[in-house]
Amino acid sequence: MHDNRFGDIPDDSFFAAPLNPIPPEIGPDPDAPSQKPPVKEIPFPVVPLLLPRSSLSYVIATPKTGAKRFILSQLENYAAGLPFMRVPSQAPEFPPEQLGIVVCGCRVADVKNRIERMGLKHLQKKGVCPIVRMDAVQAKKQPEKFPLELAYDLIGLEGKQGDPRFLFVESIQLLMLSGRSNDQQPVGEFIGQLLAFCEEKQCAIIGTAGTSKIRYRKLSQRIAGNSQWGVGASTLIGIETNDKTKIRKIVIQSSEGYEESLGSVMYAAFDDRRRLVPCADPEHEERPSDSAMRGMTDEMEMNDYGSRFTRAELIDLGERHGIGDRLVGDWIAERVAEGMIKPEGNNRNRIYVRVDPAGKMMVN
Repeated sequence: MHDNRFGDIPDDSFFAAPLNPIPPEIGPDPDAPSQKPPVKEIPFPVVPLLLPRSSLSYVIATPKTGAKRFILSQLENYAAGLPFMRVPSQAPEFPPEQLGIVVCGCRVADVKNRIERMGLKHLQKKGVCPIVRMDAVQAKKQPEKFPLELAYDLIGLEGKQGDPRFLFVESIQLLMLSGRSNDQQPVGEFIGQLLAFCEEKQCAIIGTAGTSKIRYRKLSQRIAGNSQWGVGASTLIGIETNDKTKIRKIVIQSSEGYEESLGSVMYAAFDDRRRLVPCADPEHEERPSDSAMRGMTDEMEMNDYGSRFTRAELIDLGERHGIGDRLVGDWIAERVAEGMIKPEGNNRNRIYVRVDPAGKMMVN
């Protein structure tokens, strides 16, 4: 029989409350700062061999060379799943990510009109590549925020694929609030902010930068302003003009292996829609004869599938056929593009593996 010495309490009331109630003072502190869950790192690059995840790159060109037209044409390819600067599109499981354009030295309407005149249909689709304007004047209205943060938020609201992962920033140097692009300390601080932004957002930025009047050999030295501008860049793309042919020479310096796989130089010409698109080498007639190039290819075809070659061995193969180092690089890029050989390993230990163009399993 129940001992009801405390009054008429129902027998099951013992289980109505927790056995060990926690005093309120032991619970979580409502004033404690909230901790955001760690951001899941995205494993694949934005553009293999060229634009790694969380990276900063520049296009360096003088005015009227077609730099914006070239990048817009390549962004159209990226949005359509086509090669970006000859780099094959991402695997099906990694579709094109959210694009965005930030203009600093011109109007949004000007860029939209150019995209329309160039016939870039994918970039015209709603939400594929939002375009916003941001410069130091606008950024000063909200000094507590990094200028790109403001533009990033606006693009994210308009984009159809969520957070932007690939940003093209026109005249990126105009985002500096101080405007002191020739002074080492403010430039260094701004570059640090840019790199931190890329890391936090896991996005790749490619920006156009002004160029000095002197044609330096190193692309990093061509950027107008302090030498700090080239610090931390993953890829530098220089666009050079040729008044005789009107063809643009595109020079690439990348830490991601682009040059080893596809060569350090490509050429581009304007098509009938004024798009600046890759074209053949205008000096093709000065290259070794086609028979010499075919001879190098024929000798490669005699090797078993799975055969492995270093770059030095391929250069030796080229020398036997009268082809110099530069053209061997072109030959490698062509054979990689058509699937005869496949690059493996990092820049220092790059190996080229003979594969079957018909798609058969590689023999080890």
